Amino acid sequence: MIRQTQSAGGFVGLQVIRIDEWHEAIISVVWEGWHRAAALQQRNTASDEVTLTQCLRKGMIGELAARTDAWCKEMTVLRGTETQSARSRLKPDGLTDISIHLQDIRERYGEHDPHAIVECKRVTEHDTELCRLYVCQGIDRFQGGKYGIRHATGFMVGYVISGGVCAAVAKINRRLSRLKRETECLQQSGTVIAAWARFSQHPRPKPHGAIEIHHAFLAFSP
Repeated sequence: MIRQTQSAGGFVGLQVIRIDEWHEAIISVVWEGWHRAAALQQRNTASDEVTLTQCLRKGMIGELAARTDAWCKEMTVLRGTETQSARSRLKPDGLTDISIHLQDIRERYGEHDPHAIVECKRVTEHDTELCRLYVCQGIDRFQGGKYGIRHATGFMVGYVISGGVCAAVAKINRRLSRLKRETECLQQSGTVIAAWARFSQHPRPKPHGAIEIHHAFLAFSP
């Protein structure tokens, strides 16, 4: 659903895209796609973020092709696309990792831009810098409007290249706490009850309102 928002000057148009009914499906395709991509030689802890993301995208596409659920025909997993942080900007100012197009949104509302964005980062419990980047070049791109300025929901992937998921999440949360952003810390997901799934919420300037982010932390071992 796309929700109209109102400012002092009246309706400013179709501003916030809500895809609540798609959250679980998207996260599920991310998770299953990652494991489907395990057969790819490049899907290893030494690979860079771009390579891992291409492996993930291939796995997600394979997962959609293998499923028989009717909704799979509605979802398209795209390469990263250019984004604009404001409708008034003609020049793109962002480049996403994975974009998702949902045909029902396209048909109902004539919305051609991606309807969900997946931002991907490498993380580990042993590397403070990688966890810092997860926040400042991941979460903050959604919060600041560089990615998904019209979206009510964002998605993030953390490739856990060493250590455990819980320890990596704790390190990210310590970073947010040091920045006095405790209310934005990652919590257990209510959408997918699993150790690898997390959820967070982040304030944004009006009229866009807060954005919620669904996180999937993907390890390399079975």
